[in-house]
Order: sequence, then structure tokens, then C-alpha cells
Amino acid sequence: LVEAYLRHLEVDKGRKHSTLVRYRGLVRCWIGPVIGDKRADRVRPDDVDRVLGEMRRADQSASSIHQVFTLLNGAFKWAKRNRWSGVRDNPLGEIEKPRSTKPTREVVPPDLETLRLIIATALETDLGLGVACQLGAVTGMRRGELAGLRWSRRDWDTGQIGVDTTVNDAGGKVVIDPFTKTRRARWVGVDPATLALLRRLRTEMDTRAARLGTSLGPDAFVFSDEADCSAPTPPEYLSRRMKRLRDRLDLDVGDFDAGLQALRHWTQTSLNEAGFNPQQVALRGGHTPNVMNRVYVHRTKSTDQQMTDHIGALLTEPTPGDDSRDGGRLAITGPQGRAERPERTLGGRDGPDPVT
Repeated sequence: LVEAYLRHLEVDKGRKHSTLVRYRGLVRCWIGPVIGDKRADRVRPDDVDRVLGEMRRADQSASSIHQVFTLLNGAFKWAKRNRWSGVRDNPLGEIEKPRSTKPTREVVPPDLETLRLIIATALETDLGLGVACQLGAVTGMRRGELAGLRWSRRDWDTGQIGVDTTVNDAGGKVVIDPFTKTRRARWVGVDPATLALLRRLRTEMDTRAARLGTSLGPDAFVFSDEADCSAPTPPEYLSRRMKRLRDRLDLDVGDFDAGLQALRHWTQTSLNEAGFNPQQVALRGGHTPNVMNRVYVHRTKSTDQQMTDHIGALLTEPTPGDDSRDGGRLAITGPQGRAERPERTLGGRDGPDPVT
């Protein structure tokens, strides 16, 4: 049943390659070993609970458990609707949605000093990676969008880059999608310094191609290991190169995530802290403000310290002309010098409480 449903998602619904790879991995690891030998029309709610229970006991993430629930729920709804192999009921309609006890781990973006070090070092030793890191930090693109950039989609005069292609390499197979994750193309501005780096990279690509007896075509990719740049560099390969650079610089692994996706988080957090309009920041990143605030905006050490200082000052610094503070605490002193609570009053301000 699940395999038939996955074919339906791929052929009829056009699900993304990465989604299908993820689903098949969940089937192989969790659904198949627990209920793979049962006929679809004999699967009961307790069978599904066993699958989800195994995942919870293995400390799987909430996202993985939810994806298994969604996959099975969709498969049985589809089977019931089409009377597939005698399926008449959806067992997932009678069970609670799953929960995971595993803490959610946030992506940790690098701090500014570390990011500058990474970019500067990469530009000296691996120009393609250096430009990818610089462009990822400036634009906040997804790594698949970075890998999908083409030279034909840039405007040197206006400093704009068109984002309308995504490269996915889930499962080791490189797939080029002619759209972004949200299926909305967008133009993103880049600064003069980043444009200069792009020109430098283009010159190097042209030189390499000429040395190998070829040239870049009209649809050449910006980041490519091919002589004519006809195929993109897989996103995972770009991330691995960034991780190797971090190790070479002996940066603490726990300080930040080294993948290109962490640069996207850094961009969204930095622009948000700078006070730019959230709607505009979200549009630049290719998503909505709700997603930006929930996923991409992170607390930074500097901002957290500023908030700490601000809220602490409100409680401890005396107000000019206010003599009612003692040691940073509001003091109300009684006849014996002891702190007393003010009387509660009728209507909140004047007179004692009425006797009842």
C-alpha cells in the first residue's frame, strides 16, 4: 500500500524528490520492520501505535514521527477513497497524533567574527566555496537555491540575482527542479563587494573552460565542477567542503552549524535584529514572516546581553527624584521601619476593604 501511495505522490501529485527519499527511508527503517508483513486491510490502530511507539523509544525527533503519521494517514485515506486492496477504514483516524520526548535542536548560526574568518579563508583556498558562503550570507538563500544559480540569471548593472531553480541531492541522486521550495521565483539584491567576487569567479570559470577546450553555455551554473559548468555542484558537497574548512580552522564544533543552511539562519537573524521590516526580510528569504520568526530567527549572545542589561536596569536603577527605592528594590516602610504591603482598597485605590 505505502509503495503504491508513494508512486501516486510522485506521478500524480509531483512531490519533491527529497520528500520521496525521506518517506522511503522512513518506510525502510520503521514502517516495514513493524507492520510491513501485514495486509493493508488488516492494519489496526494498535499496529500504527506500535510503529510510533518504536520511534518514540528510539528517541526519534518529533518531525520524523509526524512524517510517519502523515505518510500512513495519507496512504490509508487514498486507499479507502480508491477501495485499494479492500481497504475500507483508516486506522489512523482512531489514534492520537504522536509526540516525541526528544528536545528540538535549533540550527546554530556562526557569529560575525567566525563567519568573516570562514569566508576570508575560503576565498584564499577555495574560491567557489568562498563565493558560495559570501552569497549565502548576503542573500539568505537556501543551499539548494545557491547550487541552482545560473550565470544567465544575474544582472551586473542592477546587482540583482534571480532565484528560480533548486538543486536537490537527497539519496545521492542530483535532481534539478525548475522552481524554488515555495514555487515562487524572486530577485535578490547583492552588494558591490559580492558582485566583485562573482565577477572574479566568472573569470576563473571562463579561464578553466578555455584551458580545457570548451566554454560556458547560456545556462551554465554559477557553482559547478564541470569544465563548461553544465551541471551544478551538489548542495551536500558544498556543505561538506564548508565543514572541512571549519575543521581545518580548528573551530569548536559545538559553537555553530557548519552547513550552508546555517548562513541562511544568520542572515535572517541579523536583518531582524537590525530592525528591518519583517515582511521584507521574509520575502528576501523566500518565505513568510511566521516561518521566519518560528524557524530562522535566533537569539544571539550580544542581543541577549543587551536585553539582560536593559531589563535589569529597569529594576535596579533609581528613577530621578524617586526616594522610594532601597538597594534597587521598591520599599514601603511602616512605623517600625519594617517593609509593609500597601492596604488593598475598595475600587483599587481609596479606603479600607468593606467589612463583610
